[in-house]
Amino acid sequence: MVVDTNDMLWLLDANNQLMMLDPSAERATPMLDARTIGSIGGLSELLVYRPDGAVGDPREDLLALVHHNDGGQIIRVRPASQVAAPGTHSNSSDGTPDTGSQPGAVVDYVTGFERPTAMAAGIDGSLYVLDAAKGSIFRIQPG
Repeated sequence: MVVDTNDMLWLLDANNQLMMLDPSAERATPMLDARTIGSIGGLSELLVYRPDGAVGDPREDLLALVHHNDGGQIIRVRPASQVAAPGTHSNSSDGTPDTGSQPGAVVDYVTGFERPTAMAAGIDGSLYVLDAAKGSIFRIQPG
């Protein structure tokens, strides 16, 4: 879960849907349905990350860990640019909320992990990733 500068909570639900939750209004808005992007595996661990150390915005600077059967990676998440009104649902049989005309996207950021389980931003702008399968912490320096 991530909290942005407007006190909105960003989280992944059980269906890999990226949600933005407004605690004051008790309303959740779908921002990305990862299932519509393709079979990228299970998303976990969200992080707002900017290599320059500035305060980031989840709409531009959101990373997520991805788990595949054959390994894992880090992706940059691009949430939907237009969201449906709260409570609006698509016509799909599973009731998945409609995220509007721009469904969002995912972009490969770092690949080659076996089982990434955690990530954190360092004060020097480095990204630290724990790969549990390799028993290693990787440091990715901004370049």
